[in-house]
Amino acid sequence: MKQFKIRWGIIGTGRIAHTFAEALSGCEGAELYAVASRTVQKAADFAEKFGFLKSYGSYAELAQDENIDVVYIATPMHSHYHDAKLCLAHDKNVLCEKSVTLNFHQLEELLELAKKKNLFFMEAMWMKCRPAYQKVMEWLRTDRIGKVRYIKADFSNFVPYDANDRLFRADCG
Repeated sequence: MKQFKIRWGIIGTGRIAHTFAEALSGCEGAELYAVASRTVQKAADFAEKFGFLKSYGSYAELAQDENIDVVYIATPMHSHYHDAKLCLAHDKNVLCEKSVTLNFHQLEELLELAKKKNLFFMEAMWMKCRPAYQKVMEWLRTDRIGKVRYIKADFSNFVPYDANDRLFRADCG
């Protein structure tokens, strides 16, 4: 029996895109199909490094490729809304790096567009895929641990201050 492959596109070629491409390359059901960057050369270099079939020098070109099943958006946070909207408008399923948008109104618009077009749209929150998280959700659904009254959770890490790092720049979200 031939296994179905999901043809992935990636928008962006930065750190998180590298990590995601490495992870995809280990998945039998994933085909590294296309990558897009703001420059043709960056996209071509990324495609060669990871074995993507196609590379594009613009995000719009990738969004218009009819052979892509799902697009992973790995651009800076301030671009997520526009990049996701572009992909959804071109009937692409979307997995968008976090934070998915900068505000509720942007998210609401993207969710409505995905619903209207019957497309998959999800923020890339890795912890939802972890076995421990899935087990807790199963226990909650089956009432194994009872009614939840209180949850306190912290998700953080220390990043030394660097004024040039995207994590500290307001213009990057």
